[in-house]
Amino acid sequence: MGDDQARHRAKALNEARSLARSGLHADHRSIVETLRGNDILHDACRWFEDARFKAQLNQICAHAKEMHALRAQAERTRRRNWRAPTPGAEQPST
Repeated sequence: MGDDQARHRAKALNEARSLARSGLHADHRSIVETLRGNDILHDACRWFEDARFKAQLNQICAHAKEMHALRAQAERTRRRNWRAPTPGAEQPST
């Protein structure tokens, strides 16, 4: 593999992993379609046929979705538990 091809492969695979970490993709199929639309995948299709890489992307996607759900739940809890100060009430000193 030449240097240019190795750089292109690294760029495509890193972009795929970045998309997986975004939490916006359900699995590798959605990522491949996005990369195809961004013209990153033109020569890289064979790199995305590796079952281990597909499994890695799927695992990253699932983890990102789980983390997104946990952050959203924590934010809902924080908002539900937040209480505005009552006007005229003393604030505890710290």
